[in-house]
Amino acid sequence: MTSKIPKHAYQILLGAFILAFTLVACNNDGDKKEEKPAMEEKKMETPATPMQDTMKNDTTRPVQPGT
Repeated sequence: MTSKIPKHAYQILLGAFILAFTLVACNNDGDKKEEKPAMEEKKMETPATPMQDTMKNDTTRPVQPGT
């Protein structure tokens, strides 16, 4: 039964197998393991200047009586 399949079809199947094998081998990321940093190493950066009040409500002004 295999004698009825032309030689060209075997070459196409072999080429497809080699192509599939190459794609799987190139996309295999099993060897690459990324190390995740520990939680202790992550530190929040403190701002260089303290926070400033942007409300602009000055309640220390003296009130002048009678005006």
